[in-house]
Parts: sequence; structure tokens; C-alpha cells
Amino acid sequence: MVNFPIIGGVSGHLLGATLVAVLLGPYAAVIVMTAVLLIQTLLFGDGGITALGANILNMGLIGAFIGYAIYSRLRGINEAFAMGIAAWTSVVLGAVMASIEIGVSKSVPFLKVLTLMTGYHAVRGIGEAILTVLIAQAIRMKLPEVKGVPA
Repeated sequence: MVNFPIIGGVSGHLLGATLVAVLLGPYAAVIVMTAVLLIQTLLFGDGGITALGANILNMGLIGAFIGYAIYSRLRGINEAFAMGIAAWTSVVLGAVMASIEIGVSKSVPFLKVLTLMTGYHAVRGIGEAILTVLIAQAIRMKLPEVKGVPA
């Protein structure tokens, strides 16, 4: 819930969707992300109720399914690399999708929001990638029974 303002009321923050998808599978990750986004919206006023559907799409569905698909394809090469690339890509694609939605709403000029959101999230996604790898490995060390869902 630590948000970093970007432009026009838009902010960036850590997601965790790919992390949850790697550990529990993409379907469970969407349910977890939806619950997190509902709590953030209803209890903390973060994101807003009118943006809830878009947030579930951008962070929940894209984060979980795209992140998991990339992880599944790359994990044969190196699992840590696969998790990192998947987490980074899901963050950037979620930001691109949010930029498109904001651009269509015409609340912020499309190219301006696309440039700022994509650039910011490309950098922030590096932190997401590192944290995803570290947290997944730490959980698996402490709880070896959490192996993730087979690809």
C-alpha cells in the first residue's frame, strides 16, 4: 500500500500478482489479488471503487495470467530468472493497459500517461522482480511443501 504518485492521480506500487501465481497458480492469484484490491478500496480508499474493475484487470488478471505464462515458459532455463522476468513484464504490461484506459478516458493525454507510466513501471518492475524472486525462495525454504503449481 505504499504508493508513488506518477501523474494526474495515478500512482504506482508493488503488486505481487506474479509472486502469488508462482506459489498458488494463476486462478488462485486472481482471487487473492481481487481480495487485496477490495480491501485497499473499501477499507483504505486506495484506488477507488470506480477503478476497481480496471485494477482487477490490470493487476489481477494480467499480473497473474501473463506473469504465470511467462514464468511457465522460462522456468526450464532458470527458475529465478523466469520469476524475475515474469514479474517485471506483468508490471509493465499492467501499466501499459492502465495507460490505454486512462488515455481512452481523456483525463490525461494518452502519450504523456503512456510514457510516464511505462517508464516508471519499467524501473519499478526491477524491484518487483527482485522481491518476487527473494520472497518466493524464502517461502520455499521455510515451507518446502509450497512448490507452486506445475506448469
